[in-house]
Amino acid sequence: MDIEDVLRKVRDGLDNGDFALPYLWVMFRAKGGGAGRADLDAVLHGQHALSDNDALVLGSVLEQLNNA
Repeated sequence: MDIEDVLRKVRDGLDNGDFALPYLWVMFRAKGGGAGRADLDAVLHGQHALSDNDALVLGSVLEQLNNA
C-alpha cells in the first residue's frame, strides 16, 4: 500500500469516527513515528509530507487499527 492509500484510509477512518486524531497520533509515536501531532494533521490536509520512516509507521498503525 503506498502512502496515498494510507492517507486516504486514515482520512476515511477519521471522517467515519473509527478513531480520533489524538489516538492515532499516540499510536504513531508509540511505534516510533517522529512527526508531531500538528505535523500529522498537516499531512492529512495535504500541507506537509511524511518522511519515508513515518509513512511506514503510519501504515503499520493503520493496519493495527483495521485488525483491532
